[in-house]
Formats: sequence, C-alpha cells, structure tokens
Amino acid sequence: MREDDQATDNLRKLLEHRRSGRFISADEGKRRTIRMIARKRIEHGLKSH
Repeated sequence: MREDDQATDNLRKLLEHRRSGRFISADEGKRRTIRMIARKRIEHGLKSH
C-alpha cells in the first residue's frame, strides 16, 4: 500500500472511531479546553489569565 493510501486509511479509521462516540458542541468543546488549560496551568504553577 502506498504511503498516501495508508495515511488516508488511518484517517478514515480515526474519523469512524470519532463519529461513533458522543458528540459535543463546539461551544462545549471550547469550554472544556479552557478548563483543561486552566487546570494544567495550576498544575505547573503558572499564573492564570
């Protein structure tokens, strides 16, 4: 299998896996990301914004 074909196949498998999971909105994804970054900043002793 060509390298491009393998990459495409791997991406297809990843997307199929992601689609089978629970969907969250873009707004919820953004909120989760902000909370995760804040948590990581605290863990590393950095100031929050």
